[in-house]
Amino acid sequence: MSEQQPQVSKMTGALVEHQRGFEVMSTDERQWVITNTIAAIAIIADAIKTRVTGATVEAKKLLEFIFAFTTVAVKKFVAKDNFVEGKTTNDVSIAWLEDNFKKYLLPKIETDVGKTKLKVHKLLSPATDLPQEGNPGIIPELNGWHRTMLAHLFQLLAHKQQKEDYSWIISYICDDEGTLWAVSAGWSTDSVGWNVRARSVECPYKWHAARQVVSR
Repeated sequence: MSEQQPQVSKMTGALVEHQRGFEVMSTDERQWVITNTIAAIAIIADAIKTRVTGATVEAKKLLEFIFAFTTVAVKKFVAKDNFVEGKTTNDVSIAWLEDNFKKYLLPKIETDVGKTKLKVHKLLSPATDLPQEGNPGIIPELNGWHRTMLAHLFQLLAHKQQKEDYSWIISYICDDEGTLWAVSAGWSTDSVGWNVRARSVECPYKWHAARQVVSR
């Protein structure tokens, strides 16, 4: 047994004792923790480390707010009817869909998606989605407001396409199993449309600076 194990056991026991504190989370958020326990622990550990060491928000700042965009309510959003390779649907031109996106996100059907105010930020320095090797991670900086919907992303793509603002966009979206994906969209001048990808939030590779990150 390691020297840390007794303290770790005592800590987890205290969390179990006061587990009602997790009732402030939504059903989807609790399900995400169940499905992505290791990632959730990393987020919690990083937040506690920041609080204990007294690190300032400015010292770990990765994102700079650019603009807000308000979506409209959608009764039913069928991903495969909107994200169609080689076609323009509802003012969004899709050039190419990556295999992970096709497998995990394209089957989604979202219902009763409410009107939402999205915030778009610029990534100030290269970063991973979750804390890794000293990198604080993008998701913790969004303070629990990182999850969005495919319907939100689709409307944002239409908005940016009309404004001819084709910067890479990163959204955090769950598949039907509750697994969180980093869904990125970038404009292809060759194909004249959006290239859409999905990668695991546990991916060790950093996003380049200047990418745009979406949150609620």
